[in-house]
Amino acid sequence: MRAPKIEVSGKQLGTLMADIQHGRIRVPRFQREFVWERSRILKLFDSMLVEYPIGTIFLWNAPSEYNHLLRDIEELAQPKLHKHQNYQLILDGQQRLTSLYAVIHGIQFEGEDYGKFVVDLELTDEQDSPFRYRNPDNKRWISVKELLSGGFAVYDGLPNSEAKQRFRDISDALRGYPFSVVTVSDMQIDDAIVIFERINQQGRKLSRYDLICASVMTEEFDLRERSEKDVIDKLSPKFGEIEETSIPQALALNSKHNTEYKSQLDLTTEQIQQIWLRTVDCFSLAVDFVKENLGVARVDFLPYDAILPVLNNYFYHSSGMSVRSSEHRDQLERWFWLTAFAERYSGASQTRMNEDVRWIRQLLERNESVPKMNIADDNRLVASKMRTTSAIRNGVLCLLNVLGPQDFRSKEKINLNSDHFSRFTRAERHHIFPVGFLKNRGLESGRVHSIPNFCFIPRDTNSWIGDRAPSDYMRGIRNMYSSDEEFLAVMRTHLIPVGNDSGIWTDNYELFLKQRARLLIEEIKVRCGISTSLKVENRDPVVNKIEVALRDHIHHTMLAHGTNYWKQFVTSDVQKRVENAIDRYVGKTPGTKKRDFDHPRKKLDHCDVSDYGKIISNGPNWALFSGAFKNQNEARRTLDDFREYRAALKHNREINNMLDHRAQAAILWLRNALELDLGEFGI
Repeated sequence: MRAPKIEVSGKQLGTLMADIQHGRIRVPRFQREFVWERSRILKLFDSMLVEYPIGTIFLWNAPSEYNHLLRDIEELAQPKLHKHQNYQLILDGQQRLTSLYAVIHGIQFEGEDYGKFVVDLELTDEQDSPFRYRNPDNKRWISVKELLSGGFAVYDGLPNSEAKQRFRDISDALRGYPFSVVTVSDMQIDDAIVIFERINQQGRKLSRYDLICASVMTEEFDLRERSEKDVIDKLSPKFGEIEETSIPQALALNSKHNTEYKSQLDLTTEQIQQIWLRTVDCFSLAVDFVKENLGVARVDFLPYDAILPVLNNYFYHSSGMSVRSSEHRDQLERWFWLTAFAERYSGASQTRMNEDVRWIRQLLERNESVPKMNIADDNRLVASKMRTTSAIRNGVLCLLNVLGPQDFRSKEKINLNSDHFSRFTRAERHHIFPVGFLKNRGLESGRVHSIPNFCFIPRDTNSWIGDRAPSDYMRGIRNMYSSDEEFLAVMRTHLIPVGNDSGIWTDNYELFLKQRARLLIEEIKVRCGISTSLKVENRDPVVNKIEVALRDHIHHTMLAHGTNYWKQFVTSDVQKRVENAIDRYVGKTPGTKKRDFDHPRKKLDHCDVSDYGKIISNGPNWALFSGAFKNQNEARRTLDDFREYRAALKHNREINNMLDHRAQAAILWLRNALELDLGEFGI
């Protein structure tokens, strides 16, 4: 039979204390506090006396490879550990055990004398606890140390038989208290830590950062203290406190090109010390880069904490104190925006960080471009809330900041370092459609905080706006300007749509959200490098390739209905239009016959782009296409933009900037949905 990994046993106080004294039970470094405060120790003894449960003790039979995790506590006076000695690490219950040990041995620790925990032998009220903290007198107030160490001289000197009986009763109760002990074996550190995290519900939960710091701690080097002093405290005044876990992540990336937890735990003190100073410098370089170029005003603007360790890795291996070239700067900025709006680190973040560091090495070695990613669409922005922390929310904050937002009234650039912007999610601040105005119209609370309704509004201007209708206060603002061009220029620093068709002028909140979300997404795509215009000579080839791919995708998907899908699952108006188109083609093309087009794939060649949308969204068909196209409204709008662009190309009509911009977004959307390779066209 397989040996069990878990053993449950009952032990008494004397056995546990002896195991600690002789080094058979030891304290790991990742246990932060040595003993409890007085009040908790008094309650602990009282619970033992009245036989209340005090929780299970969890021990781990640790392999010798983890000897470096042991914590040498001088006050315990444990013997030195022999190389191959068996011992158990305390996973849970350390403070209970060490508190009991300190009292029983009368230890003095950090100014506290644990020999002063006493029991009152004259107490007669059973409802009150007999345990106190005071000087013992060996008559009435007997130290717990003497009570449990067989203090016969004290016992013999007690004033009466009642006191002696009470001495024996309390001593027997404490000595005989049944401790529940669970011992785990045949486990590696990850398993042991998971157990600790799941069972340690009342105290401070152990973090992996605690364990990493413990594993490399020496008398000369304390990773936690050095991280706080050299990195966190140093960056806080200008940026805020960065996440402490970012530091071992960066160290592992710089040393091993990998930041999986095992790689962090495998770091040695020597490895860390070799790269420490350079890694510290690179945190400052990474923070300066995101502040100066990417609108990260402070740490809580970061879409992900993981961004800093990855940027740290770029500076560490670039061997300089700045970005190596303008091309590198452009690629790193694109990576930042893509990471935020593709929500890249929302899952499996360490794996993604490793992938991004591999790309950084390729960037440094051969100027490799950042890989393509699918970013959020405008519907995702509308659905996201300012009051909910997310990469998208923080990405929008950075985007609006990097645009240099100006005060609506004074036209001064807004200073985001003021106290007013320290809590930018407060309900009464920064809403284009004011909260009070929307609530008075009966809009549900969650909807008013949609991300497209947010912009940076200084305190005075916010008070001036109050709960007024957007159409009212915006007209007032526009009248303050000497020209519409000046008004539009300020609004562009916030990406607020104020054209004649804007929902602002009709107080149409839903329309406004869609319009502003579209502006935000268009700007995001530019920042991500996925919205550059096609070269003129590539326009027709790209459109043709996408259209063929659309027909192929529709055909292969519709085959799920059977080979006769055309007659059963294509709407009659599309069937009729295609039949007429085929008739015209046969009529003017010698050598062709109508039966040449009986195959449904052949019929698709005579569809218009608008027909594709009708086929995809028709009744039972959408269930087949939803896996690729996700959102039906988005698919319909994308196909409309693509159709308009195609028509302009085929009929040699002018393609203005707005149409071109929408077309690029549609082409990218279709490329991703169809998993189409357009690399030959630079897309």
